Amino acid sequence: MDDFNDDMRKDSTAMDVKAMYYCSECRKLFKAKKGIEISCSQCGKQLTDLGISDCDYAKLDASGKKRIKEKAYETMQETDTRDHNTPDWDIIDLTSVGNLYNEETTKLSTDSGSEDETIQSEFKTIKYGDKSMVQQYKEGWKKETILIALFSLMVASAILGYFFKDYIPIGAEQDLDMITPDQIHEGRARITVYYIWDYYAAATNTFGREIQRSYFVMMGPDGANYVGVELEDKKNDKAYKLLNDIYEAENTEGVPDYSKLDSFTVHGHIKKITDYYKFYDDYLEMCAQEYGVNKEELKKTFIPYVLVQNKVSSGSEIFPVFAIFLFCIGIYGLYKAFFGNPYKEVEAYAKEIGSDELAESQLEHLLETVPGKYGIRADDRFFLYTGHIDFRFAKSEDVLWIYPYTVTQRINFVPFKTNYVMIRLKNGKYAQVSASHNAADDIIDYCKSVLPDAIYGYSKEIENIYRSNRGHMADIVLRNRNERLMRG
Repeated sequence: MDDFNDDMRKDSTAMDVKAMYYCSECRKLFKAKKGIEISCSQCGKQLTDLGISDCDYAKLDASGKKRIKEKAYETMQETDTRDHNTPDWDIIDLTSVGNLYNEETTKLSTDSGSEDETIQSEFKTIKYGDKSMVQQYKEGWKKETILIALFSLMVASAILGYFFKDYIPIGAEQDLDMITPDQIHEGRARITVYYIWDYYAAATNTFGREIQRSYFVMMGPDGANYVGVELEDKKNDKAYKLLNDIYEAENTEGVPDYSKLDSFTVHGHIKKITDYYKFYDDYLEMCAQEYGVNKEELKKTFIPYVLVQNKVSSGSEIFPVFAIFLFCIGIYGLYKAFFGNPYKEVEAYAKEIGSDELAESQLEHLLETVPGKYGIRADDRFFLYTGHIDFRFAKSEDVLWIYPYTVTQRINFVPFKTNYVMIRLKNGKYAQVSASHNAADDIIDYCKSVLPDAIYGYSKEIENIYRSNRGHMADIVLRNRNERLMRG
């Protein structure tokens, strides 16, 4: 049983071992599965197996590694000089490299732990120098995503703060039922509306419907004063009903029982009357003439303050909706930047070919050689989309379906349209490229030039095929690709 377990461990270890490959033109090292044909992603020359595994290479000291690479380069150059008319690099005899390795193994250091830890960083130094374009892009993508997210959150907070400023709990809330007029100061306040004298101002919308009233409401511990209260919507309906009930109770024989009336509480901000001061002043002028009193004396009873009901500040509802949308983008962006992994597709491809270094090198080559347009980079092998907080990577043959579409939203019955170009992949994921109406056609034309094998245009039939049988759609794209390559 122990022998069986040992064999299993050896097999498992063998599966994890990768071979070392070398490109003499670019002088770069790669590691990948043993026994596969690999071409350099930058010069196109076929890589040569050094004859050692990545684990054994990691055990060599720095001079041993250097001698192996130099000997491989010299051998390949000599062979290339003898057979410069022969494009088949498989005939190169690298037994001398293997012999050199056997000689070097007798000089291995017993302490190889530090070498094992630094092998990955050495690969990157050989391939890219201090920092590759991929590494720079990764860092730039994270910074850009964080900046966009923070900017979105700041704008959203500013808009929401303005429109919902009445709800922000700054300062203690004054209870107007418990204080006298000389104790009032501008700020948060509340009042229980149980007796209304009258209303002094009203506002209507463009259709002539009354939407707001300003009432004189009894306040103070002794109920000797009245303060303005500006109400709308359901609170206004309650006040209108209470005022009618008061009139009815006071016009009925006997002593009015105000305790049976429906009172309610209003929270808001109290301030000096400014917007409707003329209506306030005209109402007091009318009362002064009717009751034969001085108007200035009435102002001591009907104080020139108004409690404005908490509500969304006046203006179009589109701005708070837009702010909430920006806030969601900000939260999503921060999540993507700190917890998301936009390179899952690259990692999946690296696992498929058995080499992280080769996959990153090919992505590096794509970024360096293919100019981006509308965030899209594509050649005959790979597709890459880099939005502000989105990243999609796939083989070009896995780009199946591309079509434009428009999303229409209505706010206050006003339609708002947003145009996109959808790029759907074989794995079910997609790249959503936002565009103006005119740019959508340009994006489609550009995609046709770099991704000519994909299926273009929308129909319900195509959507059903994509959702139910993407494998069939992938076969169609692959057939288109093969036919194009055969035509030359």
